[in-house]
Formats: sequence, C-alpha cells, structure tokens
Amino acid sequence: MSTSVKAYRPAKIIKSAQLRPRKNAKLPEKRWNPTDWRPEYEQVLAMTCRGLSNIYIAEKFNLTPQHISNIINSEQGKLIQKEFIQGIRQFQVEQGEELIGGIQNKAIQRIQEMFENDELAQESPFGVHDRAVGFLKAIGKFQSEKVVENQTTTINNTTILKQETVLNQLNIGLGKANEARRLNSGVTGDSIN
Repeated sequence: MSTSVKAYRPAKIIKSAQLRPRKNAKLPEKRWNPTDWRPEYEQVLAMTCRGLSNIYIAEKFNLTPQHISNIINSEQGKLIQKEFIQGIRQFQVEQGEELIGGIQNKAIQRIQEMFENDELAQESPFGVHDRAVGFLKAIGKFQSEKVVENQTTTINNTTILKQETVLNQLNIGLGKANEARRLNSGVTGDSIN
C-alpha cells in the first residue's frame, strides 16, 4: 500500500508571495484630475458615451489613449458621463412615449375604420365580430363567460360546441321561448308545447 505525497513546489509559493502587497507598501496616489477643465474634455466624454474607442478619440484630438482614459476616469469626467447618459435615457423615454402614443392613435383609428366598414361586416360578419370581441378583451371591456370543461373543442382557433352542450342550450332556449309565448298569449300553465 503506497501513499502519495505531493511534491513541494517552492516556485509556486514564491510567485504567490510576489503577488501579495507588502505590509508597508505605499498605495497609488490619487487619480489624475485636470486642474483646468477644457471644452475638448466634454467632447471626449460625449464621444465615449457614443461608444467610440479611446484610440479613435485620441487620434481626433491629438492625444494619447492613456490621456483619454485619464479624462474618462477623472471625477469630473465620471459625473459628466453620468449626466450625458441620463440625458440620453430621458430623451429615449420621451421619444418612446411619443412614438407609442402615435402608434396607439393610429391603431385605434384603424380599428374604428374596420368596425365602421359596413361592406366588410357584410362580407365577413363573424370575422369582424371576432376582431371586435378580441379588441374588447384586450382593453378589458369584455369578459367572456367561463365555459365548463369538456363542453367545447377548439380546432384552428375555432370553438366547436359538443352535441350535449348544443342540445342543452337549445332546450334552454326553447323553454325560454315557450315561456315568452305563454306570457304574451295570456295562457297559464304548461299547456303550450
């Protein structure tokens, strides 16, 4: 029975010790911040917010990519970037709301035109009815009755009532028709068939 012993690797220990900071090591000094904020710096930040690379921006302003990075990472640079981004987001929200409002108005106009089109209603009355019910359901103005399970079958978005359901509905309808006829004729009792 042999036991395996891991080999001692001093190189690995030395390497990990070199990565750790020394106890009395001096931390890097404060980041670079410009003493005079120039208008070009704001242009640099605007270009950064648009997604342009530091190298491209550096070429445009005859600066080094490191200088561009310093501008971007300065305290004032970060604040200005934040303001730029908030402004862009606000603009997008306003534009989005305006766009959605226009789409809603156009959709309502088209739906109204469809419902007011008598020719379409005569050509496809059930299609117009289905679209009207769908629209009313979508805006919460129509609540369909719950159909008891196993009374319907749906095939290709067409609901088919089962025979028992149809017979029950016909019997209920005939009963109500008989009652209406009885009330209108003045006859009492169940003598009308």
